[in-house]
Amino acid sequence: MAMVYNRRRVQRFPTVLHLFACPKAGNLVRILNELRERFWPFLQNCLRREEMRWETAITIPLLVVGVSAFGEMDDFAPEHTVLEIQALLKAYSDSAPLHYQLGNLYMKQKRFKQAVREYETAVTLAPSVAQAHAVLGYAYSKLMCFAEARKCYEQTLAIDTNQPIAHYNLGRIYAQRGNLGLAANSQREAIRLAPNFVEAHYELGLVELKRNRLAVAEPAFRRAVELRPLLGKAYYNLGKIHTRLGANDQAKNAFQRFREISKQQEALEQRAALASINPDVPQVLLHLATTYVHQGKLLQAVDKYNQIIRLSPDLADAHAELGFVLTRLKKYKDAEAAYQRASQLKPDTPQILSGLGLVYLRQSRYTKAKSYFQQALRLDKTLVDAHHNLGLIYAGEGKPEAAIKSFEQALEIYPEAVHTYYGMGNAYAQLRQTEKAIEAYRRTLELQSDHDKALYELARLYVKGNIHLSDALNLAQRAAVLRPMHAKYHALLAGIYFLNEEYETAETELLSAIHLDPDNPTYQENLATLQQSK
Repeated sequence: MAMVYNRRRVQRFPTVLHLFACPKAGNLVRILNELRERFWPFLQNCLRREEMRWETAITIPLLVVGVSAFGEMDDFAPEHTVLEIQALLKAYSDSAPLHYQLGNLYMKQKRFKQAVREYETAVTLAPSVAQAHAVLGYAYSKLMCFAEARKCYEQTLAIDTNQPIAHYNLGRIYAQRGNLGLAANSQREAIRLAPNFVEAHYELGLVELKRNRLAVAEPAFRRAVELRPLLGKAYYNLGKIHTRLGANDQAKNAFQRFREISKQQEALEQRAALASINPDVPQVLLHLATTYVHQGKLLQAVDKYNQIIRLSPDLADAHAELGFVLTRLKKYKDAEAAYQRASQLKPDTPQILSGLGLVYLRQSRYTKAKSYFQQALRLDKTLVDAHHNLGLIYAGEGKPEAAIKSFEQALEIYPEAVHTYYGMGNAYAQLRQTEKAIEAYRRTLELQSDHDKALYELARLYVKGNIHLSDALNLAQRAAVLRPMHAKYHALLAGIYFLNEEYETAETELLSAIHLDPDNPTYQENLATLQQSK
């Protein structure tokens, strides 16, 4: 059904047409991105199963995106957006995406009963779309209707088993019901589908801790804190495990880290409360944004910096810190714009110039990056990061001697710069100065024992020189435990086991490497050689 636009109807229904006329509501790129990210998977499933006609599929998302973007404007409250979608439903009552979107809005408003009603309608209209069942299950869980939620998640996975969030939520329900074996299996499946799913690692640790399987729970919690270093509750549970195992020093360290993170959280809450009282004071908001950065809450920090900039557009520090966060988020064009604005407001500031250099370095634009780092160092020769990053550029340009010189200058200023020692090890390895490379990697590991790249490179040099093979095995094992999804770590382990004539174990590790990197021809050739040797 095509909608006929007359003046009265356009005034009543904010649609995609409004987006082009209203600067607050965004632009075409935003619309297309939102269509791709939010609606295409849902619509694609509907169309594949012939549960929607093409003309409806094209019209509905444009209408929904228009309403959503319009509803985010300052002049329109969320309730107004709900009313607009309800009005659209009078013309498109059989539209699963519209009911789905209305359910999403209700969820944001914590109106869970209404969300359930809309999601149920979406499921009725599009029964073969996994996402519809999944969000219905989540809405039921918010109402503490866990039996209904479990059925929804099971239906989701019956349609499409490659849904890590559904496995995760189903696992949590199994755990609540005391089905710990099923709960553990669900979390493992979620991790298999999404290896960096922090919450799944943490929940797996909790389940295994309840089962008193400490040897399994410990690496699950450890992986959770590797992925999210400020996950205090994981450190607390690690402390409990180490206490039970009699590892008192490790328990002490884990509990100490938990207390440190708890204090940081308290500071965040205090600054958030202060900001709520003083929402128009840029410096108060700046302290809150900085706390978000320190806790790794980068998206919240970006929102807060943008709020500060709206209040005080000429505050250079806000633009510079926003550039830093956007660089970490790999949004390099936005980061460059933020730093450039900061530089205009506060010219010849070495930290800002160094930040711009890092933006260009991350994009492998070495010439421009080098220029900014050199400008920064002319203004302040004590900038460790600028020296370090210049070393990385020289190494990338195939100039290891110049790289080593820059790394040495960084270490003169800050002798405990872990990543600088690692970079120096790589530069010496480029020069085939093995002893110096080994020394640099060892120093890296003295400062940070879980530096997986240094563990791997040091083990590789030992194997290459046919020295310290027992140490090499230990180093490679530690690297593989820290980063189990890195194929080359398993391949190195396979090589060491092969040298030790432990062919069965070597084959297991090599098959793991092939599973992670199936298109690597070297792994396939090594497997054939290994199998001939057995």
